[in-house]
Amino acid sequence: MTLIEVTIALALFAVGALLLLTALSSAQQSNAMSRERIAATNAIRGYIEDMRQKFPTTSTSADMSGFMADTTTPVAYIASGSSTGDAVEKAILLDPQALVLKGNDETGVTWGTSTASSGWLWTDATLASTGAVSLSVSAAAKVSAFNSGAIDLDADGTTATTAVANNKLVRVPCEITLCWRTAAVRQSGTPTGLNATQYARQRITVYAVFSVNH
Repeated sequence: MTLIEVTIALALFAVGALLLLTALSSAQQSNAMSRERIAATNAIRGYIEDMRQKFPTTSTSADMSGFMADTTTPVAYIASGSSTGDAVEKAILLDPQALVLKGNDETGVTWGTSTASSGWLWTDATLASTGAVSLSVSAAAKVSAFNSGAIDLDADGTTATTAVANNKLVRVPCEITLCWRTAAVRQSGTPTGLNATQYARQRITVYAVFSVNH
């Protein structure tokens, strides 16, 4: 084998090794992101199931006022027990923050109330800007939580009340968001208009309707 052939073989070997490392890195990143999303989904599922169990507070309750006053978010349902598995799952989601918007407007224009975790910084679920939480119903929420139109929240046969009293609510549409700083993607610098806390974050938003009948 000549020197040229050896050089070409080494170059091909180096390219192959680089491609293999790239593939392995991509697979690891994908697995890490999948683990994060599974942990976040489990937390949201735990929140929803617990709220359905807790409210209404008794079998004879006729309204969802207790749920409207509740200040719990999905952050409280990230596995945090003493077992090794819980410790690992809790460590997967870095700086988790959550926002729960609850509706009492039958016309689907504004949310009735918001509950956010202590470190929530953003105006809405998009994480596009920081500031006070907006109670405007987004187009996505209009479709998913309000069936693309109005919804009867107090079972009076009409859908025009813009602020149903808590003690009259029999169903509550919700937007539930959990976001976290991802460790699956390495990024440097801070993009224009965003701060370091927002950068490289993942989020999951789901819609649910809680009611006295479940």
